[in-house]
Amino acid sequence: MHTVTSRRFSLRARLATVFSVLVIVTTMVLVCILFFVYRAQLRQTMRERLLETVGVAALHVPGDDHNGGLGICLAGSGESGETRSGCPEAPHPGRDV
Repeated sequence: MHTVTSRRFSLRARLATVFSVLVIVTTMVLVCILFFVYRAQLRQTMRERLLETVGVAALHVPGDDHNGGLGICLAGSGESGETRSGCPEAPHPGRDV
């Protein structure tokens, strides 16, 4: 009769292995959860800081710089289309600038 010897681990070895695997899986799940929570908080903080910075910078930019300085000149033009002296001519649609 031929007997097959099987290698079986002791109960102590199996329990230690299962416990180790359980600890590793739990740690990986916690690391993933913390990573995504931290990432979302970091992105929100960066977005808020960027909005604050842009808001402060916008307060320091004169309004005429947003439209190339034509705001005052166009506001002062009459119905005949003439502009104040010293103001650049406004670009016309369909005309090369």
